[in-house]
This record gives sequence, structure tokens and C-alpha cells, in this order.
Amino acid sequence: MATALPPQDLSDPLALLNHLEPALGQTGSIKNSNQDVQRLIGVMKEARILVSRCVILNIIKATKAPSTLVKFMDAGGWQVLNMWLAEAKRTQNNPMIVEILLVLQKLPVTLAALKQGTMGKLIKQFSKQEHPDVKKLASDLLAKWMAIFKEGQAAKAAGTTRSSEGDDSAPKPSTSLKSDKKSEKSLGKKESKKAKAAAAPPPEASQPPPGPLVALGKPKDRTLKRPRSVCAPPSSLGAPLSPPVQPPPVPSCHPVCSTVSSLCVVREPSAIYV
Repeated sequence: MATALPPQDLSDPLALLNHLEPALGQTGSIKNSNQDVQRLIGVMKEARILVSRCVILNIIKATKAPSTLVKFMDAGGWQVLNMWLAEAKRTQNNPMIVEILLVLQKLPVTLAALKQGTMGKLIKQFSKQEHPDVKKLASDLLAKWMAIFKEGQAAKAAGTTRSSEGDDSAPKPSTSLKSDKKSEKSLGKKESKKAKAAAAPPPEASQPPPGPLVALGKPKDRTLKRPRSVCAPPSSLGAPLSPPVQPPPVPSCHPVCSTVSSLCVVREPSAIYV
């Protein structure tokens, strides 16, 4: 595992090169091993001085092997360069921006890398600057990365189309099988209804609906009661069949009857009703 140098040693370019010497080849490039790449990334994370950063950028520019550059991207070199570029923009250090842009032109950038960090946003801003070198390098990078982005989107869309076509090519059940299944379901329902009807207990004899007498209760006795006596029978009863019989004299002890005895008429029931 790579050991990072103390901050005071990174300010000396000679000490920095001596520390990275085991990881460098004869041309000053990074060796093609994970350990050497990790050593360089560790030094990059600790570098705070511009001189040390310029030395590291020259080492990356001297590296030609594509596999080594891919390992550099996967080990976190892309994120460190993004941090350096943001700091150079904040301090308006155009020479440092140019050096980082030259390194970015050598790296094998992928669609996944473009979606990480703010590198694409920074390059788009640099393409609108007045500095000629920064503007040209940023514009070239922006066009190159836009092509990579479009190719990645097209490949993604093609993969989605293929997956949908694979789903459509799967065999679907025929209509005859569906109709057979429906007929089986309907037969099963009919058989279940028949079984329930056979298992159900026989219905009890239905009682006839109650007659009018039962519903209304005991009929009332509508026979008219014959009064014992009436005074001045109504004309609706008609003329009596027999001459009226004079009532017997009322004793004088009854003052009311003694005064109206001449008006009272006592009739036998047979004289009024037929």
C-alpha cells in the first residue's frame, strides 16, 4: 500500500520524484501496476503546492499505456483532477487550467465518469472564457465528451429496445387455449352449483297465505241491538205496523215523566223492526 509523504516533503520536487521513483518507468511514466497507480494517487491527494501538482501532471502526460490510464481513472484520479480544476478556476490560474486540460485530453473518459463530479460543468464554463488557450482546449474537450455522451445514450436506448423486443418475442397463449380455459371454468361453476343444490336440505312445505278472516281477526258482530224504547222514532224507520200503545201511567213520584208522559211513546220491538 502506498504511503503518503508529509506535507513539508511535497514542497520539494526532488523529494517528490525520489518518493515516486519506484512507481515510474524509464520515460517518467507510471508503471502498469495497481500498486504504482495507488502510490501516485496517494501523492496527488496530499499535494497542496502548485509545483508538486505540476510535476504530477507531467508524469500523467508522459504515460502512454491505455490500460495504465484506465487504472488511474478507476483508482480515483478523475476525482482529484476535478478538485484541482475547481481550485484553479476559483483562483483564476489560467496556466494551471491549461495543464489540467491537456491531461484530460489524454484520459479515456467514459459516460460513467462524465456523470461524476462537476467536470463537465467546468469544461462548459471554460469554453466561454476569453483566454484563447483555455477556450480552445475546453471547446475541443466539450465536443469530444458530447460525442461520448450521445454514444452512451444511444447504446442505452438500443439495449432497452432489445429487451422490449425479447419480451414481445416470448410465446403467447393462443386464443383456443384461452377459450378452453374459460369453458372449463364455466363447467366447474355449473357443477359446483349443482353440488350445492343437492347438498342443501329439502325446503319445508310452504304455508298457504292467511285468509281474509285470519288476517283481519275475529269478525265483528254487525247485528243491530234493538232498543227497549225510543221517543219519537225517526222517519227513516217508516210508519209503525201497528197502532202505538199508550204507556202505562207513571207514578207521581217521578216529576219529569209526569210532565212529559203525554209525549213519551213506548213501542214494542216488533212494532219497529220487522
